[in-house]
Amino acid sequence: MNDRSEIPSQQENGEIISETLKTKFRQTVSLSPFYDNGPVAQWENYIYLAEDTHVNMIDLETGALVRTFEVNTLITTLTAFKEVSKPKKGTIRDTGSVILVVASVDSSVTIFNVDTGETIKKRKLHSQPVLSLSFHPTGAFLATSSADCSILVWDITDLQLTHSFKNHTEIVSLVRFHPDPSKFILVSCSNDRTVRVFDLLERKCIHLFEGFQSPVVSLEFHQTKGGSIISTASNDGTISQWSLSTGKLLRTQPFGHAIEAIMGYTPDPPADVVCSNPFLFCGTPDGVFLLHTSDLKLTPQQYSASVLHLLPLNLDRTTGQFESLLVVTDDQTLIQLDPDTLAPRSFRSANIGEVISAKFIQSNPHFIPPSLLSALNLTHPFTPSSSLSVAVASNCNELRLFSLSTQHFTPLFGHSNFVMSVDVSKDGNWILTASKDKTVRLWGRTWRRMSEEEERLSSFDSARWNRWQCIAIGKGHAQSVLSCSFSKKLFKFSVKAKVPVLSKKGKAKSGKKEEVEVPFLVPQFAISGSEDRTIKKWDVFAAIRRALQKQVKAFVNDHFDGPSPQNEAKNEDDGEEEQNAEENEMVCLSTIVAHTKDVNVCAVSPNDAIVATGSQDKDIKLWSFSSTQTSVFSVSTTSSFFAPISTLKGHRRGIWALSFSHIDRLLASASGDSTIRVWNLADYSCLRVLEGHSGAVLNVAFLPPPVVEEKGGSEVCRELVSSGGDGTVRVWSVGTGECLSTFDETHDDRIWSLDTIQVESERDEDEGDELTEQRVKSQLKIVSGAADGTIKLFDDVTAAFRMDQIRAKEENMQQQQMLQNAINQGKLDYAFNLSVELGQPKKLYDSIDAILKTSDGQPRLLSLTAALQPPALSLCLRWVSEWNTNTHYSSIAQFFLSTILNCFPPSVLVTIPSAKVAIQSLIPYTERHYQRINRMMTEAQIYPVVAEKMKFGYSSPINLDLDDEED
Repeated sequence: MNDRSEIPSQQENGEIISETLKTKFRQTVSLSPFYDNGPVAQWENYIYLAEDTHVNMIDLETGALVRTFEVNTLITTLTAFKEVSKPKKGTIRDTGSVILVVASVDSSVTIFNVDTGETIKKRKLHSQPVLSLSFHPTGAFLATSSADCSILVWDITDLQLTHSFKNHTEIVSLVRFHPDPSKFILVSCSNDRTVRVFDLLERKCIHLFEGFQSPVVSLEFHQTKGGSIISTASNDGTISQWSLSTGKLLRTQPFGHAIEAIMGYTPDPPADVVCSNPFLFCGTPDGVFLLHTSDLKLTPQQYSASVLHLLPLNLDRTTGQFESLLVVTDDQTLIQLDPDTLAPRSFRSANIGEVISAKFIQSNPHFIPPSLLSALNLTHPFTPSSSLSVAVASNCNELRLFSLSTQHFTPLFGHSNFVMSVDVSKDGNWILTASKDKTVRLWGRTWRRMSEEEERLSSFDSARWNRWQCIAIGKGHAQSVLSCSFSKKLFKFSVKAKVPVLSKKGKAKSGKKEEVEVPFLVPQFAISGSEDRTIKKWDVFAAIRRALQKQVKAFVNDHFDGPSPQNEAKNEDDGEEEQNAEENEMVCLSTIVAHTKDVNVCAVSPNDAIVATGSQDKDIKLWSFSSTQTSVFSVSTTSSFFAPISTLKGHRRGIWALSFSHIDRLLASASGDSTIRVWNLADYSCLRVLEGHSGAVLNVAFLPPPVVEEKGGSEVCRELVSSGGDGTVRVWSVGTGECLSTFDETHDDRIWSLDTIQVESERDEDEGDELTEQRVKSQLKIVSGAADGTIKLFDDVTAAFRMDQIRAKEENMQQQQMLQNAINQGKLDYAFNLSVELGQPKKLYDSIDAILKTSDGQPRLLSLTAALQPPALSLCLRWVSEWNTNTHYSSIAQFFLSTILNCFPPSVLVTIPSAKVAIQSLIPYTERHYQRINRMMTEAQIYPVVAEKMKFGYSSPINLDLDDEED
């Protein structure tokens, strides 16, 4: 069934429809893993993350991967530094740039120039792997510690050994120089449960700290009026402080948490004190804590995260101050915290994990209704972001909202188990999530007024304040919820708000208020499917209405009643109610046991009339909604329930994805049997079976129609995009069933997530498509997420590709005409070179033929051939071999080949990769041509003798021995 007229369409107004196939896509964004819990280093606003055998340099402002440094062996530790003193010319530091030092398990240390990425030097410094590196504050010395129990100090200018200490009895896991450039003090920590202090000037160990119950994992220096102090943190959760001058233990404080790292902090340092560090950050698997250095007592500030590393961003090494605290967690997340409050500023994922579900968030710069802002004489309090966002569910408990331009994300916490599915409303204001914790959560944008502290933090990363909150929870499923879907149509309703009457100057008149209606468009219901084989319909509209009524009231109070204690307390109560979403449970309108196995997917049709569900039982079921009225004690209630429409059978394995067409009465299904089926919803028959994936098809979606302006009609797009376990993304034509495109740059593992969106095009309004006379006002984008931890964005470039083809064709026609004109006008040298440049073998043949017919043809051809460069020469040899296969062109081919062999010696020809193949293909045809010529010469000698005999009428046999002389 290949006739497109058989596709049932919803276009009933008789308008002209033009179908434009999308066949070319280009990858524009790729979010890939770049860290696997290895060692890290930091300098200024760049972080260096070790991943197996290479180091990734990341710009923390843009999130971009700047450079990769390869060392070919597993990395044990690394550090970065930029000298502060002038080095000698010709040494490692003579460029004045940042250098990166990387140690590997093969005991070698590699030094890189960060600016150029070049390897400056690589050398083996220890007999066993290097475990720690530390630069002296002047940049003159590099200290290394190793599993061979030794500590070595090197002159960084030429990597000459200056000091060697072998006092420890077990591996030395950490070395640190004192941060004061005037002091040459080195501190080491070992698995022998000791800490040693070395004086490089005296070349000996001056202090030994003992008594630790477990090895020391981190240390920090502090400067007080009484002298320098060293804080040490052990694996057993104990923090100790030691006097650097006397070597005595000052205090020990059990912390109660396993400690990964400690780091000093100076909020307001005295001008005459270096690195006073009155506070101490402590990173643990339970979070980041802030302690007072003086007594090791906890402050109220803390942040919950499983910490691996703590790093200062933009550290002032003279005062100890830094702008942000960078936390590296065990789930490969980079979190920037405000050092004073430990409030999060930004989140960056270094390894997203297996992407289970991903959906575009439609950009909505006016999610606060303009009518409300107009009534309050306000402008939009948030700067609209043009960045495209994606809601991502991976193998973690939170939902992550990624900005594809900065690659930062906003986490939404609430679920207690993995999020399995996510859906976003048509207007981008509401998000629905389904989780293994057996619940469905509804999230909405929040637009309450920012506090002063939030405004201060928002200047660091304004994208973070596109904030969301959980407004309702749906409970009732007995097992994990695997899928969820919003209704597609948006229902209009209004919230009444009393706002102050404004004067002409825009100020509120005291005591005077007026009632305004604030309109909203919201979805009406949502569907969820579970492992318990049931599907549920949720009353989303009621939950959103309650949330919007509170938000409108709070918004008006914030802007006109002022930050009074009553309003602040009221807003705090509202915030607690927002956070305690248990009080805002979504009402379940209907439940039905839909399948005999897990319900993997559910989808709602564009007109909300049909719900489709797919299961591991291989069936697709279609449902509609029916309602009944019941009366109990004179109270009338209306109940809604699922009514079965049809069951679609045909797949041989479980159903993984379903998608309704935006314009036709079609349903597409993706199955584990490696096929996609397109179903006709008019008679519930199968229209197409699309085959091409080599593994299970895990997701499928109809491409949305573009927004266009066209005389006399509109453009539609009858195409599907699919992803599978084979790691490919394919685009299909629904009309013909053929695969139109397979994306070149896809994933290395199964692709679970797929979504499409039409975004506003950046094309000039006056720029139109010359082929269709349309002005496309949107651009198609496709996002995919896979088990390899990558998210990729693809842009539709079909129109640009078609225009490039047209321009290339026009340019080629012009060049062809120029070439023909050159031949006609006798500009044979120019025609020869232009033919080679354009890759035109026929024109080159004509040029050579014309040159040889001139009086000085042979020398001209010789000079032109001698000027050929190797790429052009390789091309000419290939053409000669092709000409030589045809008797008609062989004479010119042989002459041109002879000219090439005369111009270029064999030593030059053997360097051309294709010369050997071309010459080998020339040999058999050349031999055949010579045999043909010999036969022709023989026949040419026979014909005169035969003609002579026939002339005189000889009847005797003709002697054909041409070697005998004539009588």
